[in-house]
Amino acid sequence: MNPKNAIRIPYTFTHQSSVRDHEEKTMSHKRIVAGLVAALAVLTANLIAQAPAGAIGPAAPSAEAAGDIGVQGCARADHPWSDKDRNTGNVDGQGVHIRTGPHTSCTSLGLLYPSYGLSYDCFDEGDTVIRNGITFRTWTHLRRNGTTIQGWVSDAYLNDAGSFQHC
Repeated sequence: MNPKNAIRIPYTFTHQSSVRDHEEKTMSHKRIVAGLVAALAVLTANLIAQAPAGAIGPAAPSAEAAGDIGVQGCARADHPWSDKDRNTGNVDGQGVHIRTGPHTSCTSLGLLYPSYGLSYDCFDEGDTVIRNGITFRTWTHLRRNGTTIQGWVSDAYLNDAGSFQHC
């Protein structure tokens, strides 16, 4: 056969190059799957954090007046706080729970919205909350301005990452 009449294939694959292509495609698929898993985790965390108290799983024992005695980490003695911070802020989300302690299992005292002014007291460590791929382990004790409402909000839901004064 005359080489001038031969059909030319633009790329010649050797075993080594086809293995490399396969590995690159596999890594690309792994990255896509990892991204989807991370997005699902963020979505799940957001749904759990924004759900009404008791809407997901068994309801925590209700004892708001007693400071959630019996729910581990929710009593004031477990996370004492004081007004150390003069900063203010807002929640970064619609219907963010304010809780009796820095844990998602603590009783919700109500919902906060971006239009509400908040005064920060201090922060402490609590349950891990993942939002938009960022992990938050701190919660801010705060007060809603012009009301007697006060409690804990994950720093994941505060527009400026919350208080910088440790309780």
